Amino acid sequence: MLFGVELLLSKTAIYPHNRFLPSFYDEKLLKGVFLKGKERNELIISWLTITAAFSMVISNFFSVLDPPTALLISAVGVGTGFILHELAHKYVAIHYGANAEFRMWQAGLILALVLPIVTFGQFLFAAPGAVYIYGANITRKQNGIISLAGPLTNIIIAIFFIVLAFIFPESIIASIALIAARINFFLGFFNLIPIGPLDGTKIFAWNKAIWACFFVFTLAGVFLFTLLASLVLSPFTLIGG
Repeated sequence: MLFGVELLLSKTAIYPHNRFLPSFYDEKLLKGVFLKGKERNELIISWLTITAAFSMVISNFFSVLDPPTALLISAVGVGTGFILHELAHKYVAIHYGANAEFRMWQAGLILALVLPIVTFGQFLFAAPGAVYIYGANITRKQNGIISLAGPLTNIIIAIFFIVLAFIFPESIIASIALIAARINFFLGFFNLIPIGPLDGTKIFAWNKAIWACFFVFTLAGVFLFTLLASLVLSPFTLIGG
C-alpha cells in the first residue's frame, strides 16, 4: 500500500499456503515476479511523482537544498521505500495464492504534488496508489500479514540506512542515508494509521498488539531522526552545512 492493500473477492477459489515467508522455489511467487506493462508504468509514475513531492518537503521548499540534490536524495529514499513497500505487498499476496497488481490513484498523485506546493514544503500526503489483491480465501490474518509486509519493509530499509550512516559518519553518505531512513520511517508510520484503506486498518483488525508495536516504533523512528542526525552529522556534511 501506500494507499492501503485493497482486497477484492474473485469467483475462483484460492487455496492459500500455511507458510508466512515465501520460498524462492514457490512456483506461484516466481510467476508474479515480473511486473506487467501497465503495472510497471503506473508504479514508475507514482514513484517519480512522490519523489518530486518529498524533495519539496525535505528541502523546506528548496530553501535548504538545491532542487537537483533534493530530488536525488528523495529518489533514493522514495525509490527504496515506496517501490519495495508495494512489491512486498504484492509478493506476499501472491505467496498466499492471490493475484495482486499495483494501481496508481490519480487524485492521490495530484494531491501529493499540490499539497507541498501550497504549504511551501510543510505538508505531504503520500497516497499515490495501492496494490489490489484478488483472492477468495484470504483470511483476516493473511490480509493483516500482507498489509504488514509494506511497513515492515520500510522499517528494515530505514534500519539499513541508519547503520550505513554510522558506518560513514561525518559524510554526505551519512546525510543521504539519514534522510532516506526518515522517509522510510515516515512511509511506514503513515501507512500504519488505522484509517480507511491504509495498511493500519487491516493490521489493527487482525492483531491490535502487533499494530501498536509497529506503529509506536515507526513513530519513534520519525521523531528520533533529529537525535540521530546530531550524533552522526557534522557541520561540514550536506545537511546544515
